[in-house]
Amino acid sequence: MGDDPITGKNFDHRKKWIEQHLMQFAGTFGIDLLGLALLSNHVHLILRTRPDVVAT
Repeated sequence: MGDDPITGKNFDHRKKWIEQHLMQFAGTFGIDLLGLALLSNHVHLILRTRPDVVAT
């Protein structure tokens, strides 16, 4: 994500793609995505497991 120093291309479009996939996977795997911070070189996630959702 961010600007590639060699090619000059900007890859910020990946932030939205990653966010969408994380929300989709959260529902699939029975977790709550409580917080999300996408930075140019890493990601911070606050997750909560949902065993009640998995059990059903």
